[in-house]
Amino acid sequence: MKNILLPLLAVLFLLNYAGLVYGISSVVYVNAHVSGGTTYYDLWTMDPDGGNKQRRTYLDATLMQYPSWSNDGTRILFDSDHNSGYSVNINNVFLYDLRTGVLSALTGEYSEPGSCPCGSISGRVYSDTVTNTPVPNTRVRAKGVLLPVYTDDNGFYTITNVPAQTSWVRASGTGSEWSYRDTIVTAGQATTNVNLYLSDGVFYKYHPRWSPDNARYAQESLHVMPGATTTQIESMYLDQSGKVSMNPPSSDSTIWDPDWSPLEDKLVYVGWGGGLSVRDVLVSNLDGGSRQRIVDCANPFTPCTNPEWSPDGSLIAFIQNSYSLYDTTFPQTSYLRLADSAGGSPWTLYSVSGKSGRIENPTFSPGGNQIIFDIFYPDNTANVFRIDSDGGNLLQITDDGLSFYASWSPQTPPTVTTSTVASTTTTSSTTTSTTLAGECSMKGDYPPCGEITVSEIIDSITMWSTGEADMSEVLALITAWAAG
Repeated sequence: MKNILLPLLAVLFLLNYAGLVYGISSVVYVNAHVSGGTTYYDLWTMDPDGGNKQRRTYLDATLMQYPSWSNDGTRILFDSDHNSGYSVNINNVFLYDLRTGVLSALTGEYSEPGSCPCGSISGRVYSDTVTNTPVPNTRVRAKGVLLPVYTDDNGFYTITNVPAQTSWVRASGTGSEWSYRDTIVTAGQATTNVNLYLSDGVFYKYHPRWSPDNARYAQESLHVMPGATTTQIESMYLDQSGKVSMNPPSSDSTIWDPDWSPLEDKLVYVGWGGGLSVRDVLVSNLDGGSRQRIVDCANPFTPCTNPEWSPDGSLIAFIQNSYSLYDTTFPQTSYLRLADSAGGSPWTLYSVSGKSGRIENPTFSPGGNQIIFDIFYPDNTANVFRIDSDGGNLLQITDDGLSFYASWSPQTPPTVTTSTVASTTTTSSTTTSTTLAGECSMKGDYPPCGEITVSEIIDSITMWSTGEADMSEVLALITAWAAG
């Protein structure tokens, strides 16, 4: 079998050298364009040096954020307000498959037109549950009905031709005043008194992040109400099953910006309030248990954001901004910082001072030896940069002022080693591997020691193509595999 695969691996190596293999380590980012005075956003990809830029979607969304590339380099998660008028939520998480070009909505219960038998929904929209003031001329939409209706002068509405099934009905007022309810629609019958209160608020789904095994993802869930916002971090499978919800430490605190640990058992995120400092970097189990503060951000004028775990699990990159007491609109100095994932004093990798830029969204390369990040400028432009994880070789890789939210791919499954544990076994839905501490030689401690597999060789070739492994290391790996 190995004699058959050796020529194929050689061809793969040559194709990778020519840059033709699908999913070669690349960067996905959001790019903006302006048309008719409105700014629209889509996904683009490029090489880590800024070359080979390609537009991937044509959604022309008015909001698009936080793309996250799967470890196998085939799919991208992101959040957007795309088609939010047809959804329960105002912002949703989407999955874009590069192999097929298919875009899927993972959240939101979209209201694609259904088919009869049908019934109807009628009710009334009120401003809140206390004053019960009817709200006229408010848009109301039901799942499975293409067009919305509007309330009359007394706040009444009726939606006909609603597919007979469990459905939802949603009203949208002004600002953050939104409401929705689930209901049962019966064929040929009117479902009445489905009253909506605009003070109930609406949900936003943000900041999706793949788990290292590609099977699950984490996201922020925001419930926005007039005068109040509550947050959760949720982790689940792509079909929304197996959901684990993490609440903030207390009722007066919030949490957001999740990222997975390499062993998939913990999340790093930002939290504030409830006895915390402002926007501290925290680590806990998926449900919030065993919560640990990694970085204390000290005071309201030095908040932390965007924590990101390194592939080997040893470091956490994050952003810390320093604001003036008299001007909190833009940071005086913005820092890209690193901290030991077990805690301790963080250190600065790069900074921008004099209110000249705000750093955001650090992402490690698959080998952990480089970090890509964005700089947003006071004039609302932004570009993408790359830097070595020791602070050297800063490189600006976009210059159009319209590129941001960059994320590296593929995030190859890392090997997590410690100096005190002889071996670490990790199990995913598809693979089980054992790593012996101190016996790996390739950069980024990858591939895993022990039995060499074809997938590890392919990943090492990909690492070589991005400068994260030497050719001699790849050839030695192939030779060892062939002899084994």
